[in-house]
Amino acid sequence: RKLCKFLRLQVIEKQHFPITEKLLSLQTLSFQDYELFVERLRCTLYIECLMQGNITGAEAKNLLNYACSSLKFESLEKKLHYEPKCLRLPSNTEVIVLAGNRDPLSPNTVLTDYYQCSVANPREGTIAQLLVKCMEEPCFDSLRTKQQLGYTVYVNVHDTHNVTGISLNLVTQVQKFSTTYASKCMSDFMHGFLAQLQSWNEDDFLSHVNALIDDKEADDNSIDDEVERNWSEILTQTYIFDRLEQQIKALEKISKTKACKWLERYTHPGENYRKLSVKVVSSLTPQQN
Repeated sequence: RKLCKFLRLQVIEKQHFPITEKLLSLQTLSFQDYELFVERLRCTLYIECLMQGNITGAEAKNLLNYACSSLKFESLEKKLHYEPKCLRLPSNTEVIVLAGNRDPLSPNTVLTDYYQCSVANPREGTIAQLLVKCMEEPCFDSLRTKQQLGYTVYVNVHDTHNVTGISLNLVTQVQKFSTTYASKCMSDFMHGFLAQLQSWNEDDFLSHVNALIDDKEADDNSIDDEVERNWSEILTQTYIFDRLEQQIKALEKISKTKACKWLERYTHPGENYRKLSVKVVSSLTPQQN
């Protein structure tokens, strides 16, 4: 599964540093290289900080100024600031990445179907979260319980550098099902779920909406939870510190019709259909296994 994630990010991240290249770099590094890096590291910096809790604005500014003066650095030029970006997959296209399982004795084949959606503003990201929640039980029931494709079956929501996506994931075994067959079952489920969602009554749909609202309205266990959310906004450079409030408002306005249209727009062939299928396939044949 880690290899599947690595390959997915390798395709869609604009600045991606594969672990294989990092390992190769380590073989050529010397201690002198390390010392030079440490010496240069603090010469030019761009600092963002979060101070939250029992502290005044004036105290926070004084603390930041003290830290900056102690570090003694020059300001990093704007053009050198790190700006993580996600590459847009081709429109109305399915990109397939095929790789072998690195464990030559493993019978497992790992499949991920990633559907790239829209810019991850609070509304779009919340609709994706809601649809994934609606999809969880039917996905497990269809692919795991009824078709018995594998023990590990799940759907997930992604925010990759401010781009929303949803994925369907499956771990199957080569002696039981071929990669082609398992992949077809996954695609059939995703396409068929739209009709299933359309057939739900409003009460069934609203129960999922209300459950997600309850999750987002739940009290934090400690200030650490709020700090973690706010720091995440800084790390991702989105700075939407009232994200939870905006997400709840979006859920209060969502309807089953809007959710179905959103799902159809991004998971069915058309202008906004962008799919990445990552397949990490067992190197064993059924006979070898």
